[in-house]
Amino acid sequence: MFQIGVYKNMVIAGVVGIIVFALYFYIHGLNNKIDDLESSLMKNQVKLANTKLESTRYKAALDSQNKEIEQLRAHTTLAEAKLKKWKNRPPDIKYKVIYKTREVKSNECSDIKSVIDGVRAIDFSSL
Repeated sequence: MFQIGVYKNMVIAGVVGIIVFALYFYIHGLNNKIDDLESSLMKNQVKLANTKLESTRYKAALDSQNKEIEQLRAHTTLAEAKLKKWKNRPPDIKYKVIYKTREVKSNECSDIKSVIDGVRAIDFSSL
């Protein structure tokens, strides 16, 4: 009978040891899982922050482009009004006719250059 009590105590000690060993591995596994989930959460938070920053940048770029488009529309409207006003002017005011004719009487380079410089000096924006 004494031996049954010893075996019983050994079995109980073995079962307790196995339970403690199993709990240790179970808790260790849970800690690893928690660490993995925390790192995954951190990565997702970084992705979310990057996405929000990207969204803010896109919104700022879009607002800037919309502002430039509105300015271009206003400029186009003003330019079209000026063009319409210019087209409605009589032809004698719109155009300035140049009747000067240039003749080169010699084949010297300096004479030809002076004629070319004279043509270059014409203010074409006033035409």
